[in-house]
Amino acid sequence: MARLLEPGGALSRIFPDYEHRPQQVEMLRAVAASFNEGTHRMIEAGTGVGKSLAYLIPAAVWALQNGERVVISTYTIPLQEQLLQKDIPILQRLLSESGMADGSALRVALLKGRAHYLCPARLMQLRHAGPSSIDELRMLVKILVWLPTTRTGDGDELYLPTPGERALWARLSADNEACTAEVCAAWGEGGCFLHRARKAAEAAHLIIVNHALLFADVTTQNMVLPEHRHLIIDEAHHLEEAATRQLAVEIDRFGLLRLLQEAGGARDQRTGGLAGALTTLSRGLPPALRGPMTGLTRRLSEAVEAARTGVDVLMNAFVAFLEAAAPARGEHARKVLLQGAERQRPAWAAVEQAWELLSARWRAVQEALAAIRTALTELLEHGFAEVEEPLGLAQVLSHDFERARQVLEAAIRNPSPDTVYWLEGQGEEGSWPHVRLQAAPLEVGPLVRRHLLGSRRCVIMTSATLQTVDRERQAPSFAFLKERLGAWEMEELALDSPFDYRRNALVYLVTDIPEPGQAGYQRAVEQAVLEAARAIGGRTMVLFTAYAPLRRAARALADPLARLGISVYEQGDGSSRRQLVERFRSAERAVLLGTRSLWEGVDIPGEALSCLIIAKLPFEVPDEPIFAARSARYRDPFLDYAVPEAVLRFRQGFGRLIRRRSDRGVVVILDRRVLTRTYGAWFLAALPPCTLHRGPLSDLGSVLKDWLMSAAAK
Repeated sequence: MARLLEPGGALSRIFPDYEHRPQQVEMLRAVAASFNEGTHRMIEAGTGVGKSLAYLIPAAVWALQNGERVVISTYTIPLQEQLLQKDIPILQRLLSESGMADGSALRVALLKGRAHYLCPARLMQLRHAGPSSIDELRMLVKILVWLPTTRTGDGDELYLPTPGERALWARLSADNEACTAEVCAAWGEGGCFLHRARKAAEAAHLIIVNHALLFADVTTQNMVLPEHRHLIIDEAHHLEEAATRQLAVEIDRFGLLRLLQEAGGARDQRTGGLAGALTTLSRGLPPALRGPMTGLTRRLSEAVEAARTGVDVLMNAFVAFLEAAAPARGEHARKVLLQGAERQRPAWAAVEQAWELLSARWRAVQEALAAIRTALTELLEHGFAEVEEPLGLAQVLSHDFERARQVLEAAIRNPSPDTVYWLEGQGEEGSWPHVRLQAAPLEVGPLVRRHLLGSRRCVIMTSATLQTVDRERQAPSFAFLKERLGAWEMEELALDSPFDYRRNALVYLVTDIPEPGQAGYQRAVEQAVLEAARAIGGRTMVLFTAYAPLRRAARALADPLARLGISVYEQGDGSSRRQLVERFRSAERAVLLGTRSLWEGVDIPGEALSCLIIAKLPFEVPDEPIFAARSARYRDPFLDYAVPEAVLRFRQGFGRLIRRRSDRGVVVILDRRVLTRTYGAWFLAALPPCTLHRGPLSDLGSVLKDWLMSAAAK
């Protein structure tokens, strides 16, 4: 396999831009060794190593030779697209032309979560009922035009820019546990899109998923993915975040009322939902059975109506508590971590009383659902096949009602020590409809260790950024991420980037700028952006850590840069991330202002991006509930947790500049704490060996211009 990537090998013959990268060969050998030996390995592969082919080749050969599946999990859609559209076709050609295997025999499947796939049965129900609004009509037309052309039924193929369209898609998606392949088979050639995708995955050698689906499989006791013993996790630095998001639960007024509506129908119409389906069913039953079913329907509707009032009482209690614990701060969200002292507030007693009321009424709905399930099951056993759909809905509702009850009971009266609970709401007074109760795992390491590492023969975790800095040795270390993921026994391999950073990248450390939070800092940031853009005619991306300073900078820079013929693209202006990046890449003279989502996953090679400005070290907000709860478990929360987390994000941001061997550029760091604080040295130590320059803000433009001119000359 290694010979495929060596000089004179198959890759050099079929790929015109071939470059021999020893690090890529070393990674391939390490992955192959883990497959052969059945070991787990953590591999940091710097930008330009070519890690995708380094793990795809041994994964494919193993799967073909042993008849086993290998699951490859990514965090982002762009990487999935790169694997499917670029890397795997190269892989198949490599295998065939080298004679190692028949590349065309390699079966690859992409599998997503249920909510991504269209449910034909739900679509047919909407067509029969008819759209209830102009928006629904437009959405229905959009789907019907798309339907004959789609092979996957994946909603990601559609452009759904509005909340209304996305909400309607949620109602039409296969995110419905009552749905089965048998039910959907009647709705079109090939049956249900979801089950078709799962069938393809069962027959595949390589299955590409995302981290969210990987953990959905964990939470459902391996009911989502086909059985597999070998797992490759790319973008593994996001594994903890993905697990936290997938395992988190959110309860709000709209969600609870939506559940009640699905059970009892709309409040003003007393139609729809399970109650409406039962009413329709009753009309077709013999008279002797019609009465009992009508009675059960009435019981459900009355219980639902009482529970609706209980939801209002609980949500009012939540907002009163939130206003007492976290007074309004303008537009900012208010978040309160539900720990110790917060639960001793008088307003929390009112929350407990409100939940006691709702809990009793919620159980009444659950008892009505249980009685309906029993009655429908008996009818089904006596040959009434028309009860299958309402029975499936009753079963799903029973599960969802119990899940909501368990979360509320735990958060309010019986909190788990392994879970973080918090309330969150917008800052305006009386905004109670927007209050949310949230719960998330305090630690994901035990879960990763038990369900990912402990249950598989071989797990590979890889990324360009897995290491932080060991405080004592002042050297790169995997220890922080290993501790966060419970992965202490994983073998380690760190591979440097093949790029010559000393020659290609200059890091300019501004020495005379105020520190973040000090007077004049924001103005200095804006001046630095202006100087850099003026010196090189745009070609600059600025990374902020929050939207507020980004928006202030955009307003301050728009006119001065416009007079220079330089466009300003601002994240948060309504454009998607992809649209922003494409506009910036294609513009001759432009500045791109971005925040968190642009710190990684952005690939702008060549001169289009010649200067990257990091406005501030990317520390997490200290009172963010999950971050605060997790950091409290450390002896020194800032140095042991906050700094390593920020170092990982900092390295990702830095990686946006040099994307190809021929790229040249300057990274400007406008946070003087890298020079004035002890921990600042850890951020610099985490970077590849670049050329460093310390200087005043006034010299930035000339140094930047001279560096790029000299680099081009070389």
